[in-house]
Amino acid sequence: MENKKQFRVYIGEPIPNLRPLLILKRHLGLPDYKGAKPFRAVYGAMDFGFLALEKDTAKADFFLLPHSFSVGMSRNTAYVSRLSALAGTHGKKLVIFAEGDSTASVAVPNALVFRTSQYAHNRQPNEIIMPPQVYAEDVFSDETFFAREKKEKPVVSFCGWSALGTVREKAKFFARNAYADFRTRFLGDPHAEPRKQGIYFREKAMTAFEASPLVETVFVKRDFFSVNKSTIKLPREVLRAEYLKNIQDSDFVLAPKGDGNFSIRFYEALALGRFPVLVDTDCVLPDEENLPYENHIVRVPYREIARLGRFVARFYERFTPDSYAEAQVAARAFFQNELRLDVFLKKSFAKLF
Repeated sequence: MENKKQFRVYIGEPIPNLRPLLILKRHLGLPDYKGAKPFRAVYGAMDFGFLALEKDTAKADFFLLPHSFSVGMSRNTAYVSRLSALAGTHGKKLVIFAEGDSTASVAVPNALVFRTSQYAHNRQPNEIIMPPQVYAEDVFSDETFFAREKKEKPVVSFCGWSALGTVREKAKFFARNAYADFRTRFLGDPHAEPRKQGIYFREKAMTAFEASPLVETVFVKRDFFSVNKSTIKLPREVLRAEYLKNIQDSDFVLAPKGDGNFSIRFYEALALGRFPVLVDTDCVLPDEENLPYENHIVRVPYREIARLGRFVARFYERFTPDSYAEAQVAARAFFQNELRLDVFLKKSFAKLF
């Protein structure tokens, strides 16, 4: 199965006026995206030709829900149920994509659920953690990658939302944290703290790095979320250029969770040959049982966030100048060969079907 070039998928009839899965864009004859959101256009730079639409249900390798479960499916439960039942009638699995921040269970019989966000303690047996799409195709280009020389101290970077701007944001942040603290201290819930908003861990991590004599820091702290059109304060291309340069000019990239328990920054750092620093908030990484993440990332339990500088310094010390350059090339190759979304899905389907 590893060498299978195409998988035959049955999708039924997509729901009119509801955006289909973007991995099916070319299969459904949709035009290339020309709008202002690079994270939609990036699908056109990936190759999902390993999927072939099959109208004969008996010949399909699996059924595929043609829409993201995270978008509009709560209003179309009957549609999902019919497709699930039909798959079961033919002895096939229904593959569902649940991208985004939600970690809620997808209670659909006979389903395999590919999702980006989950907590390890909450993961269901039928869930497969997948990498998200990167924000833009610029990280695919060889022109954006170069290896840095090994210096005395490593440089840790972060560029993004890490400060609260509006009163509403502050109220939401403090309310969510207060609830988590209540559950931790008074109810003994061991899983409450990791569910705090990502900005909480970003602030704590940056404070720890800035206090460490073992690293240098290059932090660009924004009080807005650059992907949200209602909060963005500068042109997207300006913000993206600043973000990429921040990563390129560093050795390690702080990549804790966002609102979901995952980080696109984590994958873009690898794509650019830099080493992500993952603050582990009960995280699950794609195929982590089989992939050698320990060679390419620094993983720090959230309870040890004060020792981030020591974890990074220890990882950095193991390299010679020559092996450091090789390690950066290897980090980029790790992304390209294992964690690029189209590559990951093709390998996953080969194992499953």
